[in-house]
Amino acid sequence: MRENEGMSGNNRVTRGWLWGLLGILLLSGVSVLSWKAWRNLQELQRENAALSARADESAEAARLAAEVAARASAHAEDAARQAGEAEASKASALNEKEQAEQARLQAEMAANEAGARASRAQGEMQRMQQEREEELNRMQQLLNRIVETRRTSSGLVMNLSDKALHFEFDRASLSAPSRELLSRVAGILLASGGYGLAIHGHTDDVGDQNYNIKLSERRAEAVKKYLVEAGMEPGVISVKGFGQTSPLAKGTSDTARARNRRVEIVLTDIKIKFEREVR
Repeated sequence: MRENEGMSGNNRVTRGWLWGLLGILLLSGVSVLSWKAWRNLQELQRENAALSARADESAEAARLAAEVAARASAHAEDAARQAGEAEASKASALNEKEQAEQARLQAEMAANEAGARASRAQGEMQRMQQEREEELNRMQQLLNRIVETRRTSSGLVMNLSDKALHFEFDRASLSAPSRELLSRVAGILLASGGYGLAIHGHTDDVGDQNYNIKLSERRAEAVKKYLVEAGMEPGVISVKGFGQTSPLAKGTSDTARARNRRVEIVLTDIKIKFEREVR
């Protein structure tokens, strides 16, 4: 019995040691597992922190990329706007160039047409001048058969001296021979047109100057009146008295005074003015 009790006690002790060892092993296993778990947790935390940092970096990179994309989009829009404006400016410039070219062509055509008109007008003027020159020469030849006629820069000047156009002393009435002479002059003038007449009265140096001017005006008016009665237009005839202020001959001799007592009829071309004096 005692041996059995002894063996039973040993068994209990053995089992106690076994359970204790088992407990130690269990505690050791738990400790090892807990340490590994802690290590795994630490590793997971580090990985999470790294992932979080990379996520933040990615987010920042994405934000920067978004800003760059926005700026690029704005630049693209601005470039597109500028390109549109440049295209519009180019189109406007081309339109202005085309208009300028058309204006140049029109101006060139107008200049050519004006040059042609000017050339035709110059040719026509030369033709008219030649015709009028020939007509003046013809009239001068005809008038010289009646009365002394000379050419000046103003036109033809007929000198109706006291011998050709006689007035009584201190009178302005025309004599019969004077009226006959003026009739022949009027016949030549009426055969042509486009002329104006200026009738200038003159006296000698005898008498008062103011009186002589009035006397010369009356004599010039008498010549105008007769020419109008002969058929000439009064609107183309002007009258002026010079008295003794424009003598034709110098001196106080009877011959000089006779030449200065005169009426001059100046025939001017109202179509073409001849500027040069024909000698």
